Amino acid sequence: MKSLNPERPSTIVLLTLGVLVGCFLVPSLAQVLALTLICYLAYLRFSRV
Repeated sequence: MKSLNPERPSTIVLLTLGVLVGCFLVPSLAQVLALTLICYLAYLRFSRV
């Protein structure tokens, strides 16, 4: 499979898979991971500014 955005690291894909697996394993854990990802993305945006 050719990556559409080669500039972005594969870490994002791993995080996405981790969240999906968490959804199947523990719903509550998935919510925690989702909040963590949102906070992480928000931190990146604020850190850039």
